[in-house]
Order: sequence, then C-alpha cells, then structure tokens
Amino acid sequence: VTLSTSDGFYGIGGRYGKDLPSSGYGDWITSGLTGVFDGNGKTITLAVDTSALADNEVNPGFVNISKDQTNPIYLEITGGLFNNTRGATVKNLTIDGSVKLLVSSAFVGVFAGTAENSVFDGCINNADVTTGAVSNTTWTGGIAGYASEDSAVFKNCTNNGDIFAGAFAKSEGNSGAAGICSYIGATSTTFENCTNHGDLSAT
Repeated sequence: VTLSTSDGFYGIGGRYGKDLPSSGYGDWITSGLTGVFDGNGKTITLAVDTSALADNEVNPGFVNISKDQTNPIYLEITGGLFNNTRGATVKNLTIDGSVKLLVSSAFVGVFAGTAENSVFDGCINNADVTTGAVSNTTWTGGIAGYASEDSAVFKNCTNNGDIFAGAFAKSEGNSGAAGICSYIGATSTTFENCTNHGDLSAT
C-alpha cells in the first residue's frame, strides 16, 4: 500500500490547531496510536511531502487539512506514518519511499514523530527523510524523532534511509539526525539489536 500526501494522507494522530495565529493557537487536540500495530512483515510505501503545504504565511509549519477554507484545521505533521504514539506497540513493519516534512519546530520520525511509552520491534525504515523547521530546529530519526519522558523501547530496528535535518533553508538552529531515535527524553529508554546504515546529516 502507498500512502501519499497528494491523496490526503497527513499521518495518523498529531497536533491540531483550528485557530489562526492572531487568536492564539487556542484549540489543540493530541491523538495518536494507543494500541498495537502489527505489520505482519508487510511494507508500507510513503510519499509524504509537506515542504510546500506548510510554507505558508497564515500558519507556518502547519498544513491546512480542511477542505472548508473558511474554517481551516491546521496540523503539524511530524511523522511519516504516525505523528505520535502513546502506550503503543509497532512491530514487524517495513517502510519504503520518501518523507519530506516542513514543521514549525518539532521532533520528526518516519514511524512516529513522538513516542510516549511505546515499543518498536522489528521496524525497518528504507525511506529517505528530509526535514526543516520554520521557527527553530527539527530533530529527526529513522524510527522516531523523540522518545518522551515516559520512555520507549526499540528492538530489532534498522534504518537504511538517508536522513537530512535542517533543510529547505528554513531552520534557525542546530537540528539533529539519527538512525533510530534523534532525541531521548527518558533515561529508561532502551535499544536492543538496532542498527543504522543510512547517511545522517544535519545543519
């Protein structure tokens, strides 16, 4: 199966805001995977590109996913597949394709942007990743961008994709790139039998 931005795929879950910047980003909703996603050895191909959609003057770094332009709904897309996971397990899954994300300032990952108390087992990333931020930095991982304070477990995970963080001439700081997870928020996060074979670069 192929999941494409051009077909209306913006990742699963995420950080939403209906309000325009002038009214203060008042309406946030956070959702994401909370159960078990077993890929059963299958492959998902991603064709995700928000570099043009998020480069807007109204809500920079966010994409208007609403077809009703008078009542826009903005989403900061931080993951290729899941924008975030909570108490979840993702296993036995390979991701191919390409991921290009322009965000406000965020942690970005191919499987999950933010992983909260989640397990990734047997996850393989073959997708090349390019990310940038309009207001600060982007920390990008082949599996997850951020393992939050609630910890995460990475087992038997491999990154084969090339990762470039700080692209699109937008980032205003020191971004980071990692094969598995770019930013660790909990000392209890563990890695077991994980490898990176992709080229990593960040500006």
